Amino acid sequence: MYAPFFKKGKYITKRIVFNESAIANLKAKASLNNINNPTRVEVVTAILSKCLMASFKNKTGIDTALAVNHTVNLRGKGEPPLPECLVGNFLRSVGAVFTMEEELSELVSQLRKAIKKVDNDFLKKIKNGGEDGFSKYFDVLKEIGDLFTSPIYGSGAMELAIYSSWCNFGLYDIDFGWGKPIWASCFVAYMEDSDMPYVNMIFFMDTRTGKGIEAWVSMGEDDFDFVEKDAELLQYASIDPSAIYY
Repeated sequence: MYAPFFKKGKYITKRIVFNESAIANLKAKASLNNINNPTRVEVVTAILSKCLMASFKNKTGIDTALAVNHTVNLRGKGEPPLPECLVGNFLRSVGAVFTMEEELSELVSQLRKAIKKVDNDFLKKIKNGGEDGFSKYFDVLKEIGDLFTSPIYGSGAMELAIYSSWCNFGLYDIDFGWGKPIWASCFVAYMEDSDMPYVNMIFFMDTRTGKGIEAWVSMGEDDFDFVEKDAELLQYASIDPSAIYY
């Protein structure tokens, strides 16, 4: 499913931080076209995706669609809902394809439709296990793979971004006996030029206040050179700011 999107080269990670005020502004912008109550994860995914597509066009000179793979936490979903205290990777991937001409609200709408596919029918079959559960999960992966390789987007005119949200995981409430953390961080991916393949990956984490988002973005260094200078992005975000102010 991801094989066509692997690249090689220098791979770096930087933090792109959206504070509470910036997210409120993004939500207001996304709400203009009848999008009700957009979430912070939805609007940050949308603005970052617009920035990534602009970066890829700057590099290649052609409009580039973005295959968006988002990970959905299954806890609390279904009838009856899965317990919040489940241990392990209770998740499902969803897929959408964003294009450059779409507005922020349209990208939010696309992502929301993809996430709604994590419905009770899916969860029932997964909880029952057996061949039905395996078949249902396989069908989901095949559907995403077919979407990402669809010929309607053109050959070589699509990039991949894998998103995962760790927001609301309560990382700032963890106390092992020496106090709660001042800053909870994600892993940092870094590779010099090598034959090791990589894909664009973005992890969302709460800021310390719990109302902003720290996006840990890992991608090719040459692509990041454009991203961190993107005027639209810089209206809402800071690149690698001090951790103590958020």
